[in-house]
Amino acid sequence: MPTSDPFEAAVTVEFLPTARPGLYFFGVEHWIGKASDENKSNVKVAPEVLAKYVGTYDEQPPLWRLVPRVVTISVSDGMLFADMDGRGKTPLAAQSEASFSGLYGLGVDFKKSDSGAVDQLFVKH
Repeated sequence: MPTSDPFEAAVTVEFLPTARPGLYFFGVEHWIGKASDENKSNVKVAPEVLAKYVGTYDEQPPLWRLVPRVVTISVSDGMLFADMDGRGKTPLAAQSEASFSGLYGLGVDFKKSDSGAVDQLFVKH
């Protein structure tokens, strides 16, 4: 469905065979909204909490990749930024104190160790 609104899109996925005979991936999805809609549920996270997330993380053990992706987290002007595999910094939007969105269409959760230190980043697909 063509549209003049650049924030509205219809995506059609063709029937794609799988390794199992007779089994196919298929579907049609339709997204409506604006890029700014994601920011409506943002929460404010204290700068001292954001500072605890700064660092370089290896993505959780990959299920379909041979090598985990590397995600570098930084803070600038009270905002958290992420750079995955050198693609360039992208701002992250806080959904909660430890959960963020905006990593190239993926989500990010920070996990704490038993001692309370942030030691793991989980990329949500």
